[in-house]
Amino acid sequence: MAKRESESFQISVNSFNNVNGMTLRQVSSDVNNISVEFLEEYLVMTNDEPYPDGMVPSNGSFNLKAKETKTMLVRFKTNNDTKAGTYTYKFELRSPSGWVLETYTVTLTVWAFTLPEAFTSEGLSNLNRAAIINQEGISAEQEEEYYKRYYDFLLDYGINAYELPYDILDPRADAYMSDPRVRSFRVDKYTPLTDAELTAYYNKLKTNPVWLEKAFFYPYDEPTTIAKLSDAKALCDHLRELCPGIDIVVPFFNNFEYSANTDVLDLLAGCTNIWCPKASCWDTAYIADPLNRGSVEYRLSGQNLWWYVCWEPGSLYCNLYVNERGVNHRELFWQQYLCGVEGFLYWQSNTWAQVDNPWTNMATVPELNSFVYGDGSLLYPGSKVGRDSPCASLRLESIRNGFEDYDMLLLAEQHFGKEWVLSKINQVTTSVRDHASDDALFARIRVEIGQALSNALS
Repeated sequence: MAKRESESFQISVNSFNNVNGMTLRQVSSDVNNISVEFLEEYLVMTNDEPYPDGMVPSNGSFNLKAKETKTMLVRFKTNNDTKAGTYTYKFELRSPSGWVLETYTVTLTVWAFTLPEAFTSEGLSNLNRAAIINQEGISAEQEEEYYKRYYDFLLDYGINAYELPYDILDPRADAYMSDPRVRSFRVDKYTPLTDAELTAYYNKLKTNPVWLEKAFFYPYDEPTTIAKLSDAKALCDHLRELCPGIDIVVPFFNNFEYSANTDVLDLLAGCTNIWCPKASCWDTAYIADPLNRGSVEYRLSGQNLWWYVCWEPGSLYCNLYVNERGVNHRELFWQQYLCGVEGFLYWQSNTWAQVDNPWTNMATVPELNSFVYGDGSLLYPGSKVGRDSPCASLRLESIRNGFEDYDMLLLAEQHFGKEWVLSKINQVTTSVRDHASDDALFARIRVEIGQALSNALS
């Protein structure tokens, strides 16, 4: 791993009988400027079998259910002052009576380069306040504090929730808008704002160029008909006139002829200055080209570009489903580099309206696809497991790893050139539809890139 990075490994244990009071503990000495954290993984049922996903911070103690695998994730975190080198860690698995059942030796190599303080890739997702209140069982008076906890938690993983913890006009918002980790925030809200309210926001944002640069409007989502496109254009035109200089994004996933010699991309070119197609739009077989203008990749090359996934695209592509190979979650961000995309948008991080308890049910969008689990939900409510803050999913862990990989690829491009980086990436993925399912191959290529960078910079 690099300096200022997070990486982890897993230890899985199985027993024929129920056993309470197992312990995993570190027995080697602590290394200065490298932290070690334990997280207990929880299983969630899908249509065919249980998958590990939710993670709860742990002191290393756990219980075993008969014939059910329990996995502990052990996470290393380095910082700017961590020295490059190779470190050896020892961990013991102990029985309830204290017997050492197994000893694990883990070698950690810290490379001689440092990742940026703030991720280069923008990461954005909505946080639903009502879902937090309902699942955490809190009062309306506690909403602000809990939303802030959720916002800060996502921020540590590189995700900016659309809405800041405080209203833009609130002085407490200033620190967030100035924080380098906060790359973007949404100005408009799901509740309609008046022109006077928008103007007041705009006047404050204009006082600081950094704030204005981070602000964006998201006035319309996925226009799929001529009428919806017309509505989106009218909203964008009004916002641009009212608040010139603020970015506008309108995510989309299809293309059709809007009028004579004008398609969706032509129309949106006059509406938005942040393009945000669905990731599958980089597959020419997925999206139409009604006027023979060329592929999305060709037409948007060099533009300010985000992309997104949701309950689709499906199994041919990389996504963030619970019931999907974990390596896909990380390869998605290698594909982001491959496709020249600068930001990742995910529609929501806590879609819990249709589930009683996310820890036992992640069929979050059954009306869209009953075989998709975890869509729009990267978090778990902490109160269900005795905590007063949210818990991460394995998929959220992979997103942060993906952002870190993206920064490593950019560093490698600076030192070795883009063709060298692509020659490595193409051993793992060559397009959004063609990617390896072999996590050992992925890990080997990642180490080759990191080691080459470390050798060049040491």
